[in-house]
Amino acid sequence: LSINNNVIRKYIKKSTIDDNNETFFEEIEQLESGHYLIYNQYGKEVHEYWSFQPCYQNYDEVAVARNFKNYFEDAIKLRMRSDVKVGSLLSGGLDSTLIVCTLHALGYLEENEFKTFSAVFHEEQFSEKIYIDKTIIQTNINPDFIYPQPKDAIDFLPKLLFHMEGPFRSLAVLSQHLIYKRIAEKTNVKVVLNGQGADEAFGGYTADIFDVIIANVGQCNFDAVSKQISILLESRKISKLQLLG
Repeated sequence: LSINNNVIRKYIKKSTIDDNNETFFEEIEQLESGHYLIYNQYGKEVHEYWSFQPCYQNYDEVAVARNFKNYFEDAIKLRMRSDVKVGSLLSGGLDSTLIVCTLHALGYLEENEFKTFSAVFHEEQFSEKIYIDKTIIQTNINPDFIYPQPKDAIDFLPKLLFHMEGPFRSLAVLSQHLIYKRIAEKTNVKVVLNGQGADEAFGGYTADIFDVIIANVGQCNFDAVSKQISILLESRKISKLQLLG
């Protein structure tokens, strides 16, 4: 296979991937978002099944929160219908913590047999174990911890790159690989719930917060601007110069 230099250049410059049908290989294409492919004796057909059209509506915040709770709980209940053992990843972040706490609230964790799996580190500044421990105290779970080591990156990097078929920006991929390896080899759990995508759905990236600040500047809502800037400087490792830019 031949390397697609256009994708390489874009990735190095912007860390952007999966935004069109190109891949890191010239000879391989991927489906764009919201499309499916039918392949049969007549050839292939690509169809769009969903197109996101952003729009603004003035929703009641209480109703939005209530609707989200209902949808989220329904999604949890649907995924707990299983004839095999189900567990969950628990990173200490909001996504997986919300999943586990909702399972607890819905009564799925009463028998203390529900297993969670976490990658943590001995160096406290890199570990979210302090948040995981708080969740363990509040819920009735059976936690399992792995401790990725620097040597693991050397041992598993060729395997990870082979399966990912492209570069990745953080070693979270390594931690996930080691967790799934542990689950498959050491437990009877066959399905795990995993929180992914909340930043995309709820505007959790720093760039999204910049957009909120700019919008409030445009509306001359300077109290909100001041509040957002304070939160941003406290919670994200950015400089005042970056913020001014």
